[in-house]
Amino acid sequence: SGRLGPLRSIIIYQNTSLFNGSSHNFDIAQRLNSDHPVTWAQGHLPEDYRGAPPNSGDFQLFDGDRMLEDPSGHGMFQFENDVTVYALLSGRSRGFEAVCERGVMTVDESRDQWLLEERSEDGVMAPGAFPEFEPASATLRLIEDLVHSLDTGEPERGGVRVAYANNELLFAFIESHLRGGARVELPLKDSKLYLLRDRAPRQPLYEPRTN
Repeated sequence: SGRLGPLRSIIIYQNTSLFNGSSHNFDIAQRLNSDHPVTWAQGHLPEDYRGAPPNSGDFQLFDGDRMLEDPSGHGMFQFENDVTVYALLSGRSRGFEAVCERGVMTVDESRDQWLLEERSEDGVMAPGAFPEFEPASATLRLIEDLVHSLDTGEPERGGVRVAYANNELLFAFIESHLRGGARVELPLKDSKLYLLRDRAPRQPLYEPRTN
């Protein structure tokens, strides 16, 4: 509606492992910014123990171009419309903050809180009323998106293009770390990195009941 003005930055408070966790966080950030392309990224992987002493118990993360584990990472990236995302390993619960020109929206998932602050005409930030909304299943929204695409021929909101951009951003974080934290421009070029773990997938915790 334009109530808070244009988006300026997004904060991800608990970024977790890149492929299993950050993929979802980055997807939310891209959705909040209308899926604008990312132009650069800078990342750091604190669990890269390549300099650790032998038998120290720290796992090996890289074997050449191959990643042996899904590492946690933090850093930042910027979209082509100059919106900047700060992905933190802060230790607090998972949450997001969208900072706009005239206000801030914050979601704290652990407490199921949706908060809003608005800037008054004299520049003071004060609590505001978060807009009413009807909670809905994410799976239902995905199905509706696919049905809409089939009915109209329009591209999906969460199609292959968005998934590719998300994965490219994950690898840009890793490339930045390997380059000493240097800024990596996107689209990513000449990366040979891949993730391959030598272990079987986790099995279900429960067996189905049979009569």
